[in-house]
Amino acid sequence: MGQRVNSHLVKCFTVHFLCLSRRIIVRAAVDLKKGDELFSSYTSSLLPTMLRRENLSLTKFFECDCARCADPTELGTNASSLKCTKCDLGVIKSTAPLGEFASIT
Repeated sequence: MGQRVNSHLVKCFTVHFLCLSRRIIVRAAVDLKKGDELFSSYTSSLLPTMLRRENLSLTKFFECDCARCADPTELGTNASSLKCTKCDLGVIKSTAPLGEFASIT
């Protein structure tokens, strides 16, 4: 396998352990090129950034700074955003999701 498995979810994949043959099969949900990294999540990918990072800090003892956690839009999903109550189209999101006391816009 020419890919590396890293610590947080950006490219989805599944892992199958074949105990008797001592093999691991990794199946990606997207096409990969040689050298692409695979990311595995240690927490629920459905949680917003603040809760994912808190869970990782408390249970895995590291502060995640992956592309999704660092992006105020969570790679375009707006999973941590709040819907603006003044308009139908706007969202309220953190200005610096990795900061402990970041403001929102």
